[in-house]
Amino acid sequence: MVHFSKKGIEKYRNETIKLEVRVRELNSRTQATAETGGDMWHDNPSLYNLMSEKRSINSMLGRNYEVLRTAQVVDYPSSPQNVCLGCTVVIEDNGNTIKYHIAGYGESDPNNFVIAYDTPLAKSIINKKPGDSATIEISGKVRLLKVIEVKPYDNR
Repeated sequence: MVHFSKKGIEKYRNETIKLEVRVRELNSRTQATAETGGDMWHDNPSLYNLMSEKRSINSMLGRNYEVLRTAQVVDYPSSPQNVCLGCTVVIEDNGNTIKYHIAGYGESDPNNFVIAYDTPLAKSIINKKPGDSATIEISGKVRLLKVIEVKPYDNR
């Protein structure tokens, strides 16, 4: 099971719809492409590329459908007491103070300090309260994290 925010699942569904549209477009071009250059991959590079793209997109669609089948939409808490999906957390990370937003599945944006709940960093601090610490190894470096503050998600 994966957890989404309301905004996150909407985005994921829209991405899935775009993939479905792309497959339909490719399907509509398959016959003409085969007739133009032959229906064997070695005779028709355009058909080969089209079929490769269709396989790739169909594979992505299969994964998306499975994710959506097990998806659970989570309401973000209005006054979280501990680190959880849908909160903003201020941590001390090896002496540096950093504010992260804990987001739903697929919503990570590390450049803006948004991390999905299922990332290693978020997993190490989920359920921690202010004053609690955690140790995590990321890219071969051990990091000591201390939760300073937990508050409602201030970005959504």
